[in-house]
Amino acid sequence: MTENISLGLTRLFPNFKDINFGMILISTYILFDFGSFQGIFEIVNNLRLPYIVALLSVVYALYLVLNKRVDFNSATTKSMFILCFIIIAYSQISTKNLADKQANLTLFLQYLANYIILISCVKKPWQFIFIIDVWLFGILHSSYHAIYQGGKLWDSIWLKDENHISLICAYAIPFAFFLHLNYKSKLKKLFYIACLAFFVSSVVIASSRGGLVTMVVMGFLCWLFVKNKFRSFLLILITVILIFQFAPARFFEEAESLQQGTKEGTADERIYSWGLAFLMFKDHPMIGVGPYNYKEYFQLYDYEERFGAARGSKAFAKRVAHSTPVEFLAEFGIVGYIVLIALHISIYRNWKTIKKLKKLKNEDKVIKDDYILYETITHACAFTYLGFWIAATFLSLLPYPFLWILIPFSEAWKNITLNYVEQRNKVPSLT
Repeated sequence: MTENISLGLTRLFPNFKDINFGMILISTYILFDFGSFQGIFEIVNNLRLPYIVALLSVVYALYLVLNKRVDFNSATTKSMFILCFIIIAYSQISTKNLADKQANLTLFLQYLANYIILISCVKKPWQFIFIIDVWLFGILHSSYHAIYQGGKLWDSIWLKDENHISLICAYAIPFAFFLHLNYKSKLKKLFYIACLAFFVSSVVIASSRGGLVTMVVMGFLCWLFVKNKFRSFLLILITVILIFQFAPARFFEEAESLQQGTKEGTADERIYSWGLAFLMFKDHPMIGVGPYNYKEYFQLYDYEERFGAARGSKAFAKRVAHSTPVEFLAEFGIVGYIVLIALHISIYRNWKTIKKLKKLKNEDKVIKDDYILYETITHACAFTYLGFWIAATFLSLLPYPFLWILIPFSEAWKNITLNYVEQRNKVPSLT
C-alpha cells in the first residue's frame, strides 16, 4: 500500500500496467486539440482521426457510466453534467445558426466524455502526471510552431488567434514550474524548463495583452507559493531581462497600451459590446438569448449603429462580446450563471482539500516529498483555472477546449489527494 501512495519524485513515466484505454483516448485528444497535430499533420485529418477519437470517447464514457464507474455524488461532477446538458439542450432549441448548433452538440459531448473518462481512469498520481506531461508536451509543440508563425498557428482549429496561443501557454506555466521545482530527474527537469522557455517565448512573440497579464499573474502566484523565493525571484528576473533583450517592438507597444485603459480603441469597443450584452440580459434575464445567439442579436441592440449595423452588413455586425463571463450572462441568463457559479465553488473546494493534507502533515503521517508534490499540483490546478478566467474576461472562449480540460484535472487530482489522505490515515506514523 505504501508503494502505491508514496511518490518519491523520481519516476520518469508510469508503469506500463498503469496505462489504460481511457488515458490513451485522453492523451490522443490532447495532442489533437492542444498539440495541433490535426492541423500541422495533414494525414491526421485525412484519416479522420479526431472524429474517430471523439466517437470512441463518447462510447467509452457511456460504457463507464453504465458500469457505475462515475461518482455522481461529487459536486463538480453534478455541476459539469448540468452545465453541459444546459448548453447542449438549450443550443438545440434556440441557437439560430445551424452550424453553431451542430458544433455545440459535438463539442460538448466530447468535453463531457473527456471529463467522465479522466476522472474514472486517472486514479493514481503517476497516471495524472502522465496526462499533464502529455498536455504540456502538446502545448510545447504548438508553441514551437507558433513562434515560427509570428505568434499564431494558422493551421490549427483553436489557435489561429495570438490571444489563444498566449492563453494556453500562460496558464500552463504553474504546472511546468511546480513540477520542475519538485522533480529529481534531470531529464524531467529539462523537459519542464523547455516548456517554460517556449511558453514565455510564445506569449512574447504573440504580443497578446491578455496573455501578458495572465503570464504575470501566473508567475506571481508561482513565486508566492514556493519556499525558496530568492531563487525563484532570480529565475523570474532572468526571464524579464531576456524578454527586454529579445522581445519584438510589437510586444512593448501592446504592453504599453495597457496603460491607456478604456481610452484605447479596442478597449472602448469591448466595453460597448459588453454593454450590449447587458441589454440582452436585461430583456432576457432568466435564460438569456441562447447559445451563440449574441452575434445574432447584435444588430438589434447596436443603438449607436457601430460596426456596420446601420448599413445592414450582417457579416460585419455578427460579433462576439469579447468576454466569456459577459457573453455567457447574455446567452444563458440567471439560470445558467447559477450552475456556472456552482461549478466555480466546487473547483474552489477541490483546492481546499490541501487542508486535509496539512492536518496529516502535522500528525507526521505524510512523507515530505509527497506532501510537496500533492500541495503544488493542487495549487497548479487552481492557478491554471484562475488563469483561464483572467484571459477569458477579455475573450469569448466558451466553445473552446481551453476551460473544459481543466475541470477534470481539478476533480481527478482532488480524488487522488483524498485517496492519499484516506490511505495515510490507516498507516501508523512513519517518523
